[in-house]
Amino acid sequence: MFKNSPIDQSAFVVLYPDKIIIDTRNTSGEGAWHSTDNVSILAVDVPDKDLGEAILKHLQRSRFETISPALVRDYRKRYRKATKLKTEKSVMENASAISVFRSSKMISIEPKNNKFPISGEKYFFGIPSPVSSCALNVDSEALGQEIRKAWEKCIFI
Repeated sequence: MFKNSPIDQSAFVVLYPDKIIIDTRNTSGEGAWHSTDNVSILAVDVPDKDLGEAILKHLQRSRFETISPALVRDYRKRYRKATKLKTEKSVMENASAISVFRSSKMISIEPKNNKFPISGEKYFFGIPSPVSSCALNVDSEALGQEIRKAWEKCIFI
């Protein structure tokens, strides 16, 4: 689906104490993914089926695009505006984050660690060992359940 990428689509799913934010991730190739302003905000107690359906919709919207560093910064500003998270610090606070990737073979779920700062800023990092996967034809309720299990493996501040 995407040039030079074994992964076709991606979404980022973040659990906060008061909401769940899902955003479509796009790639410009070579494994680099970036947030977009295509977000859904759900209640924490959303049924697993609805959570899974929302994630599958965001995966479907994920695409390849040529992007500049300026456009990445613009997307981040629009992302914060859409999510009502005013700063990057507020994006990270109390956030259990998961990357979801769909390839031609499976759906992978990668919990994140947002504990380690780089150059004074904080970022979400993958935690390699607890990556899990689902079949491409997973039903939305089972996907929602897998996401909730993965949040338990996240390390957050």
